[in-house]
Amino acid sequence: MFATIIHVFLIRTAPPTFHHIHKTTHFQLFHRWSLNNTIGTAMTIEQLQAQLKEAQEQNRLCNYAKAEEMVHEVLRWCDELQVKENPTELETLRVVGNLLIGETLWRRGQVMEAIPFAETARTCSEKLKSIEYSIQYRLLFANIYLRISEYQTSLGYIEEAENIATKYGREKDLVRIKYIKGEIYLRFRTIQETATVFNEVVDLAKFSLMEDYTIRAIINLGTCLMYLGEYDKAMELWSRLLEDSKAEGDLTVNATVMANIGAIHLAQGEYLTSIKWLQKSLLIIQDIELFSLKGSIFTNIASNYSGLGDYHLSLKFSFEALKILKRCGDIRQIAICSGNIATLYFFLENFNKSEEYFLSSIEMLNSINLDAGIYLFNYAKLLFKQNRIDEAMNHLNQAVRLSRDNQNIIEESQFNHYLCKIYINNNEFDKAKEIAFRRYKVFCEHNRNDEIPGSLDLLGDLYANPGFDEYNVELAEQYYLQALDKFVENGAKHGIYHSHQHIAQFYKELGRWEEYAAHIEKSMEIYKEVQTDEVKKQADRFGW
Repeated sequence: MFATIIHVFLIRTAPPTFHHIHKTTHFQLFHRWSLNNTIGTAMTIEQLQAQLKEAQEQNRLCNYAKAEEMVHEVLRWCDELQVKENPTELETLRVVGNLLIGETLWRRGQVMEAIPFAETARTCSEKLKSIEYSIQYRLLFANIYLRISEYQTSLGYIEEAENIATKYGREKDLVRIKYIKGEIYLRFRTIQETATVFNEVVDLAKFSLMEDYTIRAIINLGTCLMYLGEYDKAMELWSRLLEDSKAEGDLTVNATVMANIGAIHLAQGEYLTSIKWLQKSLLIIQDIELFSLKGSIFTNIASNYSGLGDYHLSLKFSFEALKILKRCGDIRQIAICSGNIATLYFFLENFNKSEEYFLSSIEMLNSINLDAGIYLFNYAKLLFKQNRIDEAMNHLNQAVRLSRDNQNIIEESQFNHYLCKIYINNNEFDKAKEIAFRRYKVFCEHNRNDEIPGSLDLLGDLYANPGFDEYNVELAEQYYLQALDKFVENGAKHGIYHSHQHIAQFYKELGRWEEYAAHIEKSMEIYKEVQTDEVKKQADRFGW
């Protein structure tokens, strides 16, 4: 079995609030601006403030293009009024406007385009000597660099903002700051450290009556639970949020939660159920320019079709995801998607393309100092296939060492699959037995239904080897048949096909020809099904 990275989606930070820009009733001022603008009358400072407030509301509703259009209009009027009006008020409008455009751009996935607006917000803030905006522009920079995988730079801005907010007792800003810190930690710190930060966010947000941040932090705590393999607990948190009336009207919250539930079903090998949830998420955001989220959803849809054995359809969705993710500039997500494409080319036996994408993925992850263990492991499988044993062992040992250092027990168990097979082939049965049973136990404890069949097959290989002191044909047969049942239960046709082939070979070596023939015949039936459009027909039921 190939190891895969399953995307779990982080709910992005809520927009900052600018309390001082509304001095008159928002609707009245915006209505007055509309009338004045129609007849060509110059806008007043109060009208511009009201328009910025309306733009902020459009941003909250995910109408990013509309929000940007309204802010650009305000900034144009600021240039018109700069000689006549109070320069401090105009500078305040400029800093708020640039912060808002910067935010809409990174939310839409146009991250690099957001940088000039962040720089202008910095300049305006320094002119005003404003504590509030000195924090806000740092948060904007932190979000920008987080989206392009420059985590240390992002963390640097967060620490600066945290020092300022702590010094001046700005409790609500500390909630926002710690939230982004949690998002950064989730990329390169331990899950325990990350969970600690998000728990702090929950406590602070409740104290500050910031319900939106409480909800978002709970979503990301569910993400931590999923990474720890606590799927039931994560599902419980997320399902509860879908029923929460306070979260009901937030499109990004609902789309993210549904996508995460889809990711849990993917992790457990429930591929068609996962596709349904991912589709529900896409339907919610189909008219919203949330490109990073859409790219990740397409990546997980591709992983589902790979699990179902339809590698061509999986490749189609993977390239669609890659196109979207390249637009966003997120190196981490691009690397993950490229690694998945490499795995698909391996399955399709296009080994040159597979190696090209594996090397690209590993290089990208190394460039941002992120763990490339999964793709080192999968690349090692490709090298084994090509009989490049020394290279393969080097990459495999790197992968196992990284997962052990990161205390990632599921990944370590995935990577140990090949080590176990090598130990069996080298007659080092004590080592093989220890790994084989430990893998099976870990996957059962964490409900990794996608991995359990492979771990059962490995136990079968161990007991089917005549050199093993505990050689036991009946027990080996039991493990092989249990693996087949698990593949059938998961609906993984490619796994069912290989399982029948594996069992047929086992019976052939024992001279049990009737059973051998039965499994060969069954494997060919499944093979024919995999080669037809059956999986695509199932996908069509969900509207693809």
